[in-house]
Amino acid sequence: MQSPTTNTAKCPPMWNFWGQDVRAPSVGLTTLRAELMAKGYFSYHEKKKIPGLTLGMLQHRKAVETALGWYDDISKRMRDCGSLDQWNNPSECKVPLCPRCMMLKRGRETAENIELFAHQGNDKLVFLTLLLPLTRHLDDIPKLKAEHKLKIRNALKYQARKDPRWKQVYMKGYWEIEHYLDTELDEVGRNKKIATSMLNPYVCAVGASIWHLHCHAIVALGDISMEELKQALRAKAYDIPYQVDIEPFESHRGVEDNIKSITRYGMKFRIEKDFKRAEPFDPDYVFDMEASHKRSWWPKKAVQEFARLLCKSRASFQATNFWIGPDGKKKNEVRLKRKKILKAPTKTEVLHQDIDKELDWYMDDGISSDLSESDVHVELGVSDDGVSSGINKNTVYDTNWLHQIAEKVRERHAQSRSSPLPPDNSGSPTGPQAGPGEL
Repeated sequence: MQSPTTNTAKCPPMWNFWGQDVRAPSVGLTTLRAELMAKGYFSYHEKKKIPGLTLGMLQHRKAVETALGWYDDISKRMRDCGSLDQWNNPSECKVPLCPRCMMLKRGRETAENIELFAHQGNDKLVFLTLLLPLTRHLDDIPKLKAEHKLKIRNALKYQARKDPRWKQVYMKGYWEIEHYLDTELDEVGRNKKIATSMLNPYVCAVGASIWHLHCHAIVALGDISMEELKQALRAKAYDIPYQVDIEPFESHRGVEDNIKSITRYGMKFRIEKDFKRAEPFDPDYVFDMEASHKRSWWPKKAVQEFARLLCKSRASFQATNFWIGPDGKKKNEVRLKRKKILKAPTKTEVLHQDIDKELDWYMDDGISSDLSESDVHVELGVSDDGVSSGINKNTVYDTNWLHQIAEKVRERHAQSRSSPLPPDNSGSPTGPQAGPGEL
């Protein structure tokens, strides 16, 4: 546990990571940023360009950078994450331990999972947790991932050869890695203690690192039951008590909310021991500077090894999840894309379209218009220096200026052609009383 550094008026707030002091953001700046975000002063696109993070996420990134060192390539990529490139687009470092990239990826994964599973409904979906063997060597993790993905796939294929209902079962899972010292295994929960005591091949505790790989998955059952899936996995390789845990989706919540919650849970990428504490789920819990000093981080060497393992593969985020399709199908063959809601155009939008058509018609005939730019500015209520003339010319709340321009175009067009334009049937409001209720 980190001991808080004394804060005075002359001393900026500091965080201490493994004996090294790192400057923390000021409390006033953090509060101001949170208020600006909460009250909607920024648009969605403006928020995407702000590289700032919440207090807890910023502390997480600082801990990773401190463990790796200032000159490490991964640390440099994380510091540059969010900066604007030459096309004014925010960059992404693609490091799974980067809080910004993790949240962006989590949002994309949530959207994909909704398309893959939401049409099944809560009653056909379950949440699977599978505990895998422990290892002292982090380099064994990729081999364990490939081995156990194959075991799960073979268990489903074996059942499908006997029962065609199993051909409709599919899942998407996320690999999670936890770190312990072998002296800490007695401190885990009851169920995990029973499972790890049989998964752990080590007899002597010498204070060395132990890595525990496990997976969380969303499973579409099709026509099989939850108990049938559990028995199928236990029959092949996962017969240790509490090694397989399957829970139904919560019926009182919408299926999309359940998928969102499980995706967030599966993509944690935490580097601390007590991240499953209950306080953040308490609506009255406030994560402030005082609470930030109570986080219990992994050993510095463990954070270094973990960060480098996640960045070994070029597609580092892709290596953290797996897909087993129904009867060998790919995601695109299963995904049911959400239909966009087509909104009927408002009267203002219809009027815009009518005016555009009339102006195009007017200019296509090669007739020179004497409607100058200054006339348009006057009609818009804006002078040449950009100052409003005092009349509300908001395009949403006042469409009188649109009607006036349309009338001017209609009048001048009628003078230049033998046949006038058809009458205006758009029903646009006229007069000074036009307001948003009439649009």
